Amino acid sequence: MPASRSARRGVAALLALVGALALRPAPARAWDGIGHMTIAAIAWDRLSPATRRRVVALLRAAPADAGLTQLRPSTRAPDANDRILFLRAATWADLVRDRAAPEGMRRQDRPRWHYRDVYWRADSGGRPVAVTGLPVGDPGVAERIGELTRTLGDASRAPAERGIALAWLLHLVGDVHQPLHAGSRVTPATPRGDRGGNEVRLGRTNVHALWDDALDRSPARRPGESGGRSLGDEAQRARADGWAARLQRTFPAAGFRAALADTVPTRWADAGLALAQRHAYGPDVVDGGPIPVGYRERLRKVSEPQVALAGSQIWHGLHLMSVFL
Repeated sequence: MPASRSARRGVAALLALVGALALRPAPARAWDGIGHMTIAAIAWDRLSPATRRRVVALLRAAPADAGLTQLRPSTRAPDANDRILFLRAATWADLVRDRAAPEGMRRQDRPRWHYRDVYWRADSGGRPVAVTGLPVGDPGVAERIGELTRTLGDASRAPAERGIALAWLLHLVGDVHQPLHAGSRVTPATPRGDRGGNEVRLGRTNVHALWDDALDRSPARRPGESGGRSLGDEAQRARADGWAARLQRTFPAAGFRAALADTVPTRWADAGLALAQRHAYGPDVVDGGPIPVGYRERLRKVSEPQVALAGSQIWHGLHLMSVFL
């Protein structure tokens, strides 16, 4: 009995960490918990029942101390529990970054996997120009997606390893579609890059955080409803479900045929960088200044189709790979 109580306490602590995720600041985090769960919900809604069973089995095969299996509740019907695991798993790669996470989870943290080191500056006419010669670290988000996809699709690998790869893919496919994860702008004030907008202050926040919160702060939120950063896990999932339904109506998978045909993650990242260069910066974005009028609406119009596309690409990839899962 004591061991059972201890296990329950461990699960409760982990789920408290899930609920607190959006409250904890973290550098280079792409989309908040609502954004990542929205992406996962879009994918889940389109997966066949057979593929759902296979991906859940892999997630549940992850090492016990990685914290993935504990994300599946046991209080609902099995299908509902499986869906919750899938949605929560999309946030797991951020959970392992938290200093409050158990040691086994912390060992899974790979900070450099979430973004890529690509640098650019604006020329005198405002056109983006590549910048070379700055430090480039280990392969970033796009390359990792390719590696993890190969691991997931390799039936000779251990299920535990493939389960971890799947959780990373659920997250990183979301990350690569957040435009501010695709590169860093170089200016006289940020000669080594602005870390995807993290170094550019606007009001009481920064450019990167504004894009992470695109769905959380959207005017689509009902009047009087709290922002996602003050919601618990269940309320965040409900918000994500609402967004997933709305985005699937607005951006059906059929509209992404050309994008889904491109299976090269580096090109996904290049497309995100182009969006950041066109929409994240401009004459109205002044470091230390206020959030420009209309800026949130501008980023929302870019972010919504990116979130929908990320969900569609996860679904499409798992669908094509289902025979190997």
